[in-house]
Amino acid sequence: MRSIGVEVAADYTFRKLRCLANASWKRIVKNDLYKWVGDDEHYGDPTITANATVAYQLLPTLRLHANAHYIGRRNLDDFFYPYRHAPAVILFDLGANWSWRNPGVNVNIHNLLGTQYWQSGLSTLYNVPQQRRWFLVELTYKI
Repeated sequence: MRSIGVEVAADYTFRKLRCLANASWKRIVKNDLYKWVGDDEHYGDPTITANATVAYQLLPTLRLHANAHYIGRRNLDDFFYPYRHAPAVILFDLGANWSWRNPGVNVNIHNLLGTQYWQSGLSTLYNVPQQRRWFLVELTYKI
């Protein structure tokens, strides 16, 4: 498979605030691996994606962060997904990281609005419905 693409990224820090953003565009030029799809199509691979993160160091031991993820419209060519195209989606996440020497705690809420979306890629042949809102709590200890 041959593809072309462009990615841009930005990183800005001002005192206790940090902002990160990136966006990418990609296009499959020639697709020898998957003869059953057109050259510009691939299982669930969006042409445009973008991410933005804002983090704020509220206390020396506590950082809050929010993320927005844009996944562009995807062409779909499998019989498990009922539509020809998966619509573009924007997903939002919130989180907090607390650490004081050792241990640490990370709390994250992924897909905050519970958006339904389908995702796939080279590791799976079919589009898989993704988890709506989910929570992740991690306890850390540095050795």
